[in-house]
Amino acid sequence: MHHTAFTMKTTTKKITKFNSLSEAVKHADLDLSYNQFTADQEIKSLEDDGVDTVYVTEDNEVYYIYQCDIRILHKFSPFSHCISNSPFQHVYTIGDELTFTDTFIQKNAQNRKTIALHDMLVH
Repeated sequence: MHHTAFTMKTTTKKITKFNSLSEAVKHADLDLSYNQFTADQEIKSLEDDGVDTVYVTEDNEVYYIYQCDIRILHKFSPFSHCISNSPFQHVYTIGDELTFTDTFIQKNAQNRKTIALHDMLVH
C-alpha cells in the first residue's frame, strides 16, 4: 500500500485581541491621514454595527469579525472597498494565533448554511 503525504499550506499570524476597532487601529498605528474624517466615520459605523472582536497581527494588520448569517473575518481597509465573488477561506484562532487555511469554500446559499451550522469563521 502506497501512502502519499501532503501538507496543508497555511499562514499563521500572531495576534493581539482588542474589544474595539478604534483601540486596535490606534494600537496598529494605521495612517489614516489620507482622510481622517472618513476613516473615523467608518470605524464608528462598524462599532455601532456591533463589531466587538478585533485583532491586530504582528505586522500591524487589523482584522475584525462581522456577524451576519455567518461569521466573517474582514481586514480593515478604510480607503478601499470591493465586493468579491471569490471563495471564502476558512480561518480560525487558537490562543494568540490567527490561521488562514488552504480550505476554500464557494460562495452560495447552501455553503453559507453549512458554514453557519458549524459556526465556522471565514475570510
